[in-house]
Amino acid sequence: MFFALELKPRDDAVIERAMATPELGHYRPWIDDCARTKPYQLEDRVEPLFHEKSQSGYAAWNRLFDQTISGLRFRAGPKELAIEPALSLLQDRDGKKRKAAAEALAKTFKANERSFALITNTLAKDKEISDAGADLPTSPTPGISTTASSARWWMRWCLPCARPIQNCRTAIIA
Repeated sequence: MFFALELKPRDDAVIERAMATPELGHYRPWIDDCARTKPYQLEDRVEPLFHEKSQSGYAAWNRLFDQTISGLRFRAGPKELAIEPALSLLQDRDGKKRKAAAEALAKTFKANERSFALITNTLAKDKEISDAGADLPTSPTPGISTTASSARWWMRWCLPCARPIQNCRTAIIA
């Protein structure tokens, strides 16, 4: 995080020359990500504050989500499964196993719906506040500029790692 702040005042031409070296070229995707967010970065004194706030804000809620999802057990047939094996059963050749897994997932998620709603809504609000402070656009969908649109995007989940999509780059979205 602080390395990104150090890149902020650097001239783009200097960074581009540095990326030409093989040692630094490996980091080009990360450097490019930093460059894209440069117009939205806050003042140098505010960015560390946002980082510190994240420990009791979105990072804490992400930890709660991870702990909650990893503690869930799904009864698919005679077996009680963790999230990964239950999700894997959704791809089984046997239709009965797929159906049992889907029903087990739905039943367990429904039983934990309030916790997931609280986590998701808190993360969506935290993102809305952070985006407003950084003057970011509120909607990833062109032509739709509402907080609800931002929240709908934020509530997508990554299936393989069972994390909110903002924490994952596998791009398999439920």
